[in-house]
Amino acid sequence: MKYSRKINDIFKYRADRWKDYTPSVRPSPDEINQYKQMIVSAGRVKPKCLILGSTPELRDLLYTLGCTVTLIDINEYMIQCMGNLMQHRSQNEKIIVGNWLTHQFGVNKFDFVIGDHIINMIPTSDYNTLIRVATVQGFDRCRYSNHRLNYLCD
Repeated sequence: MKYSRKINDIFKYRADRWKDYTPSVRPSPDEINQYKQMIVSAGRVKPKCLILGSTPELRDLLYTLGCTVTLIDINEYMIQCMGNLMQHRSQNEKIIVGNWLTHQFGVNKFDFVIGDHIINMIPTSDYNTLIRVATVQGFDRCRYSNHRLNYLCD
């Protein structure tokens, strides 16, 4: 999907200021550690992970854990901007430019489906579709905001 220059400018603005954002806009070190513990405790060798979105902290974490990573985001420019913020440049990420809710991932293709603040990116009418995408894979983990409270859920 092509976005207008104005929309891409918004994505660039957000990426340029990413370091200035604090939790809850970006995951905190404690939240990243929770993601890490979830993956490590599963005991899988080279787990296959799907990232919904392009959060650089999640991409870096999965790289350091030796995961096989696929990420999906609807905006290629955002993937690029957030990729530029990564500490580790993985050449092994499979990148899908597409919609999480309509892309056909297949059944049990991933060990983990991980997204940060993903629930804020879709209308409430699509929550059940998002749950189906995550649970058909077996595991899911997301962080979402509801008013002023943050949750880490599984």
